[in-house]
Amino acid sequence: MRRIKILKLVVYLFIFVLVFTFTGCSYKKTTEDIMGKEISEEEKDTKANFQATEVSDLQTKNLHKLGRVWGYVKYSHPVFLLGEKDWDEELLNLIPIVYNSESEEQVNNILYKWFVELGEIDYKTSDIDTKWESATEKDKVVQADTNWIEDESYLGASLSDSLSQLKVIPEVNRRNAPVYFINLGMPMFKNEKSYEDMSYMDTDYRLLGLFRFWNAIEYYFPYLDIMDDDWNEQLLAFIPRMIKGTDKQSYELTLAEIGVYLHDAHVRFEDRDYLFNEFGKYTAPAKLTQVNGELVIYYIGKEYRDSCQLNPGDILVKINGKDINNVIDEVKKYCSYPTDEKILILAPLVLRSHNKTMEVTVLRNNEETVLSIEGVEDYNPRIDISTSHELLENNIGLINPSKLSYDEIPEIMDKFSSTNGIIVIYGSILQI
Repeated sequence: MRRIKILKLVVYLFIFVLVFTFTGCSYKKTTEDIMGKEISEEEKDTKANFQATEVSDLQTKNLHKLGRVWGYVKYSHPVFLLGEKDWDEELLNLIPIVYNSESEEQVNNILYKWFVELGEIDYKTSDIDTKWESATEKDKVVQADTNWIEDESYLGASLSDSLSQLKVIPEVNRRNAPVYFINLGMPMFKNEKSYEDMSYMDTDYRLLGLFRFWNAIEYYFPYLDIMDDDWNEQLLAFIPRMIKGTDKQSYELTLAEIGVYLHDAHVRFEDRDYLFNEFGKYTAPAKLTQVNGELVIYYIGKEYRDSCQLNPGDILVKINGKDINNVIDEVKKYCSYPTDEKILILAPLVLRSHNKTMEVTVLRNNEETVLSIEGVEDYNPRIDISTSHELLENNIGLINPSKLSYDEIPEIMDKFSSTNGIIVIYGSILQI
């Protein structure tokens, strides 16, 4: 089995931020298709606006193969590493052809012909990174299992042999490559295109977003080998979902949903409007903490304390009549988080509503109480915790270990001995 490996140093500080908010559409400049025949103006227009809402099992398998082959070639072939060809354009032209193919064998032939027409495999250098040559096996980490490129029953002999030519990549100038590396080898994807006028009904652009994200994770996410879920199977599962969507909301939710399988809170869109569209733009002016697996109010914005009926210590039970656990499950579907013990990461999306006034049921003094809460927009205050401890409203103690001195502990515990509860926070600034 052949695997691509990179130095541990390369992936040690990897943080992946999902920034693929495609908002544009470009004209495909190619005048010949992969099969070598001339394309009429009518066919060009069809290719430039390829739309499909249904997909068969065969089409899904064929598109899945396309996504994998394109990703491998994108990150390995010199025409892309040296910026000589547009990797997005190549995929956009392939998608409708592969979608309309009648067999897996036909797809193998299409991809083989495409690979050959990319041109000579010439990296303009034969230099190999000396760090790689001198590194021991224990200092290398497995990244992507590329054993599949040697499977002739899957790709056909011609395509398999062609892909195998990309086994060793020399140290090239990656200035125009799909990915380059900065401090400690952290991968950067800034050469990826953004599309400002994209039509979210166009199937090819939707699949471009999915394939771009999936391959970036496949080759540069450091924890792929310890994931609970098979990343390859996720690509197969999400192709039909991406194709069936027709708008921006479905596009972004689909990418967010596949990102959940990484169980990494760093995987997110920079623009989170799609989440507010899904769960509501109004939020209660309160901060939550997690106590014994339950979400508990611990802070009310100072400017809202007179008007907001929530109190520190209130345990969330329902929001707008929906059980809090069901609300959390809905948020989990689109927000990546490590474990169920870390659901506090989801807190900013829990206390939300599409209506300005929301009904919140809490457990207070062992009794359920239904409250009417006026929601606000863009509520995310930084909480001043410059002192080691504080007594909050509703007789709740707050302890900040980062400001705590050892000789204070007996005094604080005596002071908080009769409180309704104690919240311990970590860090000089807490922002949830």
